[in-house]
Amino acid sequence: MADHSDRDFDKKCIEGIHNRDENAFKLLFMKYYSSMCSIAADYIESYDIGKEVAQEVLLNIWERGKDWQPHGPLKSYLYHAVCKKSLNYIKQDQRRRNAMQRFRFEHELHIVSGNEETEKKELVQQIWKLVKKLPKQRQIIFILQKRHGLTYRQVAEIMEISTKTVENQMGRALKFLREELKSSKYL
Repeated sequence: MADHSDRDFDKKCIEGIHNRDENAFKLLFMKYYSSMCSIAADYIESYDIGKEVAQEVLLNIWERGKDWQPHGPLKSYLYHAVCKKSLNYIKQDQRRRNAMQRFRFEHELHIVSGNEETEKKELVQQIWKLVKKLPKQRQIIFILQKRHGLTYRQVAEIMEISTKTVENQMGRALKFLREELKSSKYL
């Protein structure tokens, strides 16, 4: 439980930020910024990005001014806010990675020819025929991830398996497809 001096500090910072007192914001920053960076870095596994996340949380507090109403002890509020912001960053980063992975996959299959669209359609058909040859679990994982755009974590939750299993199965599926397509006219 927070002692009396912590409650006084919290109250002084909150009132100061409501009144747009830069010194109150500096006190808040100096007391909590470093630990907020560490917490974010633990989630994101990058101290530099953790610093950005902590800065965004604090900047949002300053911008909200009088509208900012933390609940409970200030330290708990800030740590919860930085955790939440870190998790949002991870989700957005995973979406970006998935989009890039889909782009790379499609790019690897890109064919340069005069009749590109027809060949591309044939290639896609060939890929989905090959996908049907995959073991059932691997096939479902591939379809959920590539056709439906789900993240590895989402696929793992749906199939009630680990994210690592999803990663391994996708790696094996892609290796199989590359090997099979090497012998075709497409690659």
